[in-house]
Amino acid sequence: MRLLRLMAICVVLLVLVGGILGTACAGKEGEQGLKGDTGAAGVGIQNIVNNGDGTFTVNLTDGQKFTTDNFTGPQGIQGLQGLTGATGATGATGATGAAGTARAWAWVRDTGAVVAHGGIATIIVTKSGTGVYCIETDPDILSNYGPMIATIQGPDHTAGFISCNNGWGSVCNPHGGYGVFTENTSGTAADYSFVIIIP
Repeated sequence: MRLLRLMAICVVLLVLVGGILGTACAGKEGEQGLKGDTGAAGVGIQNIVNNGDGTFTVNLTDGQKFTTDNFTGPQGIQGLQGLTGATGATGATGATGAAGTARAWAWVRDTGAVVAHGGIATIIVTKSGTGVYCIETDPDILSNYGPMIATIQGPDHTAGFISCNNGWGSVCNPHGGYGVFTENTSGTAADYSFVIIIP
């Protein structure tokens, strides 16, 4: 045991002495060495171009280039439906449209009663028989062979015939000579509601 202690003490003394001698024997710092030669120029990235298809082309400063793989990822799942937007403000009132070209028009019941009309003249209807409607206007704007248009009115797919007479002798002569005549699909006189227009 005594021998081990002596040996340990000797080791410690040697370490201390070595440290002291190393410090005492260190030389001063040497002079700075010469500057080395400039190295060759490196290769850098000049620009990167997006090809618009998921790939990119990298252009290097030495003229080389390479294109990447397609970076486009898989399509994502559909997002949730957005909330309903608020109701927009009411738009401005549009300009008044041009005046119509019809000088007179009327919606006439099968009884001959005028239930709606318009234009610069009033259409007067006299029912003088089954399917016979004599037409006059106030003021008078009718003329022989002048245009007069009429169409049958009724529920969907109402079938029948309608004609106008403004240029031949007519049973409507006592009422000015202009008339609208209606018939069923068999050609027999029948009462129908209709619309008449005098352009």
